[in-house]
Amino acid sequence: MLFAVISTASLKPTSILAFILITGWTAAPFIGALILGSANKNNRGIGVGIYLSLGIGALFFIDVRYLHPDPQGGIAFLLLPIIFAAVITGSMAIAKT
Repeated sequence: MLFAVISTASLKPTSILAFILITGWTAAPFIGALILGSANKNNRGIGVGIYLSLGIGALFFIDVRYLHPDPQGGIAFLLLPIIFAAVITGSMAIAKT
């Protein structure tokens, strides 16, 4: 959640509503992983997925925001939750307990 707040704040949204919506969208896969963790007993797969998502997200965000900044960086940032969800789902399937 902290990653979602910090990265959304760096995009400088124009309103509080935009900030809340972008932060919620970015944090949605992690919230989903917490819900899956309470319903499912595959804690190793969920943990691996969360750490992989954070690592991939941090590298992607640094690349989009600082190494290769362009006007479409915000759009690329909004695609991160889809990548996060795929990583978490894949790691749950691979790292079964």
